[in-house]
Formats: sequence, C-alpha cells, structure tokens
Amino acid sequence: MERRTRSVPALLATLALSACTGAPAPVPTNWELHGAPVDRQELESYAGVEHCGWASAVFLHVTWPPGGAEWYQFVRDPDGSVSGELADRLRTDTELPEDAVPTGYLSDAGTELWLAADVPPGTAYLVDTEDVVEAWPRAEPVIGCD
Repeated sequence: MERRTRSVPALLATLALSACTGAPAPVPTNWELHGAPVDRQELESYAGVEHCGWASAVFLHVTWPPGGAEWYQFVRDPDGSVSGELADRLRTDTELPEDAVPTGYLSDAGTELWLAADVPPGTAYLVDTEDVVEAWPRAEPVIGCD
C-alpha cells in the first residue's frame, strides 16, 4: 500500500452525517488483508449497543501487529455517549500524519486502516475512498457494556 496524504467521506461522511442526525452510524463489517478475508479475532468493527446508549458510537478492535497477542480498541464517539474524553480526542477531518503506518487492512466500503507509529498505537486512522481521514482514539482501558 502506498503512502497517501489525505484531508477526510463515502463511509466517513455518512458517519459524520449520522452523528449529526442521531441515526445509527454505518459500520464496516467485513475487512480483508491483501485480498483475503480477515478473522474477527484479528480485526472487528461494530456499532455501539443501544441499551447502553452507545448507538452513535463505533468500536474497532485490532490485533497489532497481525498475528500478535495484543489487541487494541479504538472508538468513534462523536456525541460523547461512551466517553467525553474519547469524543474530545476524535478528529473527523484531519490529515494522515507522516509517521502513520499502513496496516494493509481494507473494509468492505473501501476504507483503509492506518495506525499511529507509537507502540501501542494511540490512534487509528480510517481513510475512505474519497481520501477523507478520521482519527479514532484508543480506549484505555478497554470499554465494554453488559
């Protein structure tokens, strides 16, 4: 995957619009790596659960590096329904930093996943087919709902 400089819509514009309208955000549900489907144990994205009031949030879990034992959670929470701190750290119209690392992951909507170069990665960058970039912060500790 070549390095691309971006500013941040198909999936991401819809995500932003859904956050403004309160509609559920579309979620990239299928991912591939080098053309092969990715197991959900390796990479998974899903909408926040409604009974916890998180329907406007999107969660992303990724094992990094691929095949490793560590996984990380990133959250797109524009309304602050999960966490005000995560909402404050979310960037919905940003640039891909020079040190961002391409993961090779591609969603069914054509969204590329890049990660911050730091270990563990503090930010996931989602780059859509229109070269729109969103920066999703890592949740620490991992967040869950019963």
